[in-house]
Amino acid sequence: MKKIYIKILSAAMSALIAIGGIMPAFAADEPVAPDVWGDLTPGEVRESEGTPVVFDKNIAGAGEITDIYSRALGPATDYYRYSCKSGSVLQKIYVVESDPSRGGFVRGVSLGNSFGGRAKISSLKVDNEGDDRLLAGVNSDFFSMNTGVPMGVFVEDGRFVSSSDGRFAIGFDESGNATFGKVGDSISMSRGEETFEIHYLNKYPTVYCVYLLTEDFGATTSHAIDSKEYIISLESDIRFGEEVTGEIIEIRTGGQKGAIPEGCAVLVVPTLYSYRERYDGLALGDTVMLSAIANEQFTAINNAIGGGDVILDNGDITGTLTDESIETSRNPRTALGVTADGKLILTVIDGRQPSHSSGVTATSLAEIMRSLGCVNAINLDGGGSSVMVLFDSGSAKMVSSPSDKVERAVPNALTAYESRTATSDKHYIVATAPESVLFEGSEYILDVQLKNAAGETVEHEYNASNTKVYIEDDFGIIDFVDGDIMFVAGGGDRYGRLKIETVIDEETVSGEMYFEITSDVDTLEIDQTLLLSDFSGEVAVKAMATSGGREVFFGEALHVSSEQQDFMMALEGDTVYLWVNPWGFSEINGTLGVGGIITVSLGTKSISVPAYFGDNLALIFDMFVAESLKISKDGYKYYYDENGGVSGNGAFVISSPEKPVLFSEISLPELPIDETVTSEETAEPEETAEPEETIPPEPEPIEPFEVEIGSDALVSRGFDGRTFWMWADGLAANSRPYAVFEVTDDIGTRVCKVYYETYYDLMGFNGRALLKLTVDVGEGAIKYKTLLGYTAYDEEQHLEIGPVVLADKYNTNLYADTVTHWSGYYVNALSYMGIISGSEDLNGRLVYNPDEGLSREQFAKILVNYLKIDVEAYADTELDFADNADIAQWAVPFVKAAVGAGLMKGRSTPQDTIVFAPRDGIKRQEAIYVLGGLLDTEVSAELTFTDSDTVAPWAKDNFCRALGAGLISGYDDGSIRPEGGITRGEAATLVVRLYDYSSKS
Repeated sequence: MKKIYIKILSAAMSALIAIGGIMPAFAADEPVAPDVWGDLTPGEVRESEGTPVVFDKNIAGAGEITDIYSRALGPATDYYRYSCKSGSVLQKIYVVESDPSRGGFVRGVSLGNSFGGRAKISSLKVDNEGDDRLLAGVNSDFFSMNTGVPMGVFVEDGRFVSSSDGRFAIGFDESGNATFGKVGDSISMSRGEETFEIHYLNKYPTVYCVYLLTEDFGATTSHAIDSKEYIISLESDIRFGEEVTGEIIEIRTGGQKGAIPEGCAVLVVPTLYSYRERYDGLALGDTVMLSAIANEQFTAINNAIGGGDVILDNGDITGTLTDESIETSRNPRTALGVTADGKLILTVIDGRQPSHSSGVTATSLAEIMRSLGCVNAINLDGGGSSVMVLFDSGSAKMVSSPSDKVERAVPNALTAYESRTATSDKHYIVATAPESVLFEGSEYILDVQLKNAAGETVEHEYNASNTKVYIEDDFGIIDFVDGDIMFVAGGGDRYGRLKIETVIDEETVSGEMYFEITSDVDTLEIDQTLLLSDFSGEVAVKAMATSGGREVFFGEALHVSSEQQDFMMALEGDTVYLWVNPWGFSEINGTLGVGGIITVSLGTKSISVPAYFGDNLALIFDMFVAESLKISKDGYKYYYDENGGVSGNGAFVISSPEKPVLFSEISLPELPIDETVTSEETAEPEETAEPEETIPPEPEPIEPFEVEIGSDALVSRGFDGRTFWMWADGLAANSRPYAVFEVTDDIGTRVCKVYYETYYDLMGFNGRALLKLTVDVGEGAIKYKTLLGYTAYDEEQHLEIGPVVLADKYNTNLYADTVTHWSGYYVNALSYMGIISGSEDLNGRLVYNPDEGLSREQFAKILVNYLKIDVEAYADTELDFADNADIAQWAVPFVKAAVGAGLMKGRSTPQDTIVFAPRDGIKRQEAIYVLGGLLDTEVSAELTFTDSDTVAPWAKDNFCRALGAGLISGYDDGSIRPEGGITRGEAATLVVRLYDYSSKS
C-alpha cells in the first residue's frame, strides 16, 4: 500500500485544534479484549515435544531475579547478566560459562610488560588468525597496590613463574579441567651435597628472605635493598618435578635495581637476612641445581593462577569465610567455579553502587556460585579491581560497572577462550530476547539464529521433529510456523524464560531466552494526533506502548475501531493503515471527503483521534487555521512556516504588530554665509546663556499583558492524564505558560487551567523552551480552549510555537539510564548542545552511563566540542607520548586539539616517560583545573572542604574560581575528593554550569 504523508499537516499545531467545525464527532468504541487463547490451554506446547518446566526465579545470596540477559559468545561459551533484588538491595551479576567438552577453556594470563606490571584487561589483543579465540576476561589474583606484584602462584605453559606464598590457587590441565587448592610449591638450590633455601620466586624482595628473580619478573630486580646477588645462567625453564642446571656467572653487591640478563636468574640474598652467611660460599663458576616441587594435583597442571579462599568444596560452603571484615561486608566480587559436569563459571558482581548493585559478602558469593551450578569455587580479587570484559565482537567491551567508575589496571586476568580447531565443526544458537515487554496474547516470532563456529548464520528450519522447546507452565504457547518458532504470550504479569534445543548434523545445540509479559500498559501513544490524507491515499499511524519504562510489543493484540463505516483499516505490526472505501464516501462542508474518529486500544488504555480524507488539503488546512486559531492580543499576526521549527517540520510564527513611523528625517538646505563687512570694529558678541541640559523622558514601562492562542475545537477522547509536549522559541522565563481545557463528563462542564512545566531554558537551546503539560481530568470530551497562554513583557516579542504532540516526541530524557539520575538534566542539556553522545547497551537502549568514570580521551572530546575548536586546525600536531598507540582512533583528533591548544598535557611515569594515559580516568582536580581556567572571572571562594588540604598546589587557584562561580559544591560528607575520578555525570554537570555562568557573565 502506498503511504501518503502530509508534512505540513502532520507537524502543525493544528493537529490538536480546529476539528469541531469541520468533521463530525463520532463516539469511540469501548476497548475490546483480544481473543488471547481461543480454544488452547495456556502452557501448551503445540506441535513440539518440549516439556513444561519450572525455572528457578531466585539466586541464593542475591535474591529474586528481576531481569536476565543472555547470549552465546561461541559454540562453547555463553554470557549471562542477572539483575536481582532482595528487599531494597540490588545486585548485578555477570557470568561467562565455558564448556571444555565443546572446545572452551579458561587460563590465567599475565598483563603488563613484566610480572609486576599492570594493564587493563581491555588492552588484551584479539588474535583473529590464531588457534584460540579470546572471548572474555575477568580480574584474577590479589596483588600489591604498591609494587603490582601478584600475591599468589602463576604457572604459564607449565613454567613455574611465581610462588604461591601458601595461598589457594586454581590450576588447569591441558584439557582445560580445573583443580582447586593449595599448591604446596617450594623451590631450592643445591651445589653438590649443600642445599640453599629459596623462600620466594619472583616476589618483590624484602630484607627478611631469599628471592629468586627470573626474566619474568622484569628487566631488573627493581628493589633498592642492600644485598648480594648471584647471577645464574639457566639451561632451561623451571618446572614442577624437574631439575634445572645453572652456573653462577656473576656476583654483585649493593643491590640497586640490577639487570636480569637474558636466560638468567638472580638469587637475591639481603645483607640483613639472618642466615646470609650460608650463601657466602657460593662462588663464580659454581654449578648449581634448581628444583621445584608441588602437591600432586598441581604437578601436572599447564596453567595456574592464585586467588583468595576456596569458597565451595564439593558443593559445601567452606567455614573460612567470616574471619575478616572484608569478607563479611558487601563488596564487589570476582570468582571462578566449576560445575559437576566440568563447565567453568567466571563471575563478577558489581558493588558499592547502591542504586545499581550493592555487592555481596564472601558467604553470599559462595551461595551465588552454588546457585549457578558450581560445586567448587574460589574467591578472586574484588573491590575496585572486579571487572568483566567481553571480546566476542572482535574488540574489548567492558560489561560490568567497576566501583572506581573506570577499569583498573591489574597484573593478571582469567580469560575464556575457544579452540578454533575443537569448535570447527560445532554450532551454537544465538537466541535474542525481545527488547520490549510482550503484551499478553501477542504472537512473537522468536529471534533464534543457528551459527557455525565462524559466527556465520546457518540456514535451519525449526520444526517439531528436530526441535524441543522447554517452557514454563502457563507462560505461553509455542508453535512452529514456516520454519520459525512462534511464541504466544500467556496472561498475567510475569517474567520467565524458554530453553530451545535443536538438532543439526546429529549435534544437539541449545540456547535460552528470557522475557517479560504484561497484561496492561502504563502508556499508549500514537505518532499522529490528526490523520489527514487525500481521498485516494492512506494514512499510516504507528502505535507505541510502555510498561515499567520499557516498550511493549503487542502485535495483533492491538485493537482499532471506528464508527465511520467508510473507513477501511489494517494492522501490520505496530502500524495501523487507514484508507477510504471509494464507494462509501460523503461530502463535508461542500468538499469531497470523509471524516471520523479512530480509536486505538490496548489493555485499559485507549486513544481517539480524528481522521479526514479529502481532495483539497490546502483548502482544509486554511479552514483549520482561519476558523479555529485565535490570538487574544490586538494587532498580533500569525502565519505558518512549513520549514520552520526544531526539526524543520513546520511551526506557527506569532509576530507583534507593526509600529507606525513616528518621525521622518527632513534634510534642511545649508544657509549661505554673509561675508559683507559693515564696520571695521567688530561688535562684542552678546553673552549667551548656557543651554539647559535636556534629559530625555524615561519611557513609560510597559505593563505585562496576557496573550492567548487557542481554539474552541473538540480535541478528542482518551486524553485524560496524558502528557503533551510543545516547544516555544522566544518565550520569556517568567512567562508562566499555561493551557486551558473545557472538560465535559458525567460531573458536568468545567474549565481547567493547567500550567506547563518548562524544560531546558537554562541554556536556551537557541532560545527554545521545551514545555510539558499533563492533563489531570476525568473521562469525557476535552476541548482545547487555549493551546498556549502566557504573560508578555515586550510588545515586539517574536514567538515561534511548534506542534503540540503526545508524550515523548521531544524526549527530555534521551538516555534510558538518566531518567531518574541526579545528573539527568545536565547530561541531556549537554547532549542537546551536541557536545556528548551516548551508546547502545546490550539491550539496544541509548544509555550514557553517568556513574562510569570519564577517561582522559573522553574529556578531551568534551572539552574540544564545548570550546568549538576546529580539530582540522590541529591535525598536524605531533603527539610525543610513549602510549600514542593506546589512543583510540576516534579520540586522536580531539587529543591533538586539546594538546595543541595547551588545554591538556601528559603524565610522567616512574620510568621517566611521558604518557597521555588516554583510557585512565581523569582526576577531579585535573578536570576542575582545566574548566576553572576557562572562567572569565575574578570571583573566587575559599576552600573549606574536609579534604581541602589534599588539593594540589597547582590546582588550588582554579578550584577556588570554580567554587566561586558555582561550578562545584562538594559532596554530602563535606569532601571534594580532588584525587578521585570524575564521573561522566559529574563532568556533564561541570560543563553545563560553566556554560551557564559564562553566558550570564
